[in-house]
Amino acid sequence: MEINGKAHLLFEQSGTFKREFAKLGIPAQDYDIQNNFGETDHQIDLFAEIEKAFVGGVAYLMLSRRMI
Repeated sequence: MEINGKAHLLFEQSGTFKREFAKLGIPAQDYDIQNNFGETDHQIDLFAEIEKAFVGGVAYLMLSRRMI
């Protein structure tokens, strides 16, 4: 399998998976509400962002997708 671009990892354990992707040479970004270890790339409330998108609002993830 070939992965082009970045892996985007959501929710718990995203930092763990980000490190594993890095070992494989695949860049990754993680999104989480917590940043306990100072390694989270995007600290956001994912459930709130999903809710905003569901009710027709503009969610952070939708905006950031345009910048990738």
